[in-house]
Amino acid sequence: MIIHIKQLETSQFLAKLDSDFIFEGGSFQCERFIRWVRNSARDQGKGRDNDWMVDLAAGALGGDALIWYSELDVEISDDWRALQRALLARYVTSGNLAHRQAQSI
Repeated sequence: MIIHIKQLETSQFLAKLDSDFIFEGGSFQCERFIRWVRNSARDQGKGRDNDWMVDLAAGALGGDALIWYSELDVEISDDWRALQRALLARYVTSGNLAHRQAQSI
């Protein structure tokens, strides 16, 4: 499911989401979630807006991912690049990464 919404505030954008966009953990879902945040930011003209992307990501977390996020240091939770790295480190196992890299060769 792809949602195309033009130039909405983060709160309005989040209000348009349904349970399909709640990230609760998982390797491939993590990659999909990161792409979704990046694409949503680009579509909204916010591709370089760190605060917007962090707010969007935080608002779309649930379950284990939300609990994990709530325990992060502010230096990570408030920085989209750091948050992406932390998400990948937490949810994408090295085995999955090695398998995917081998497939791309």
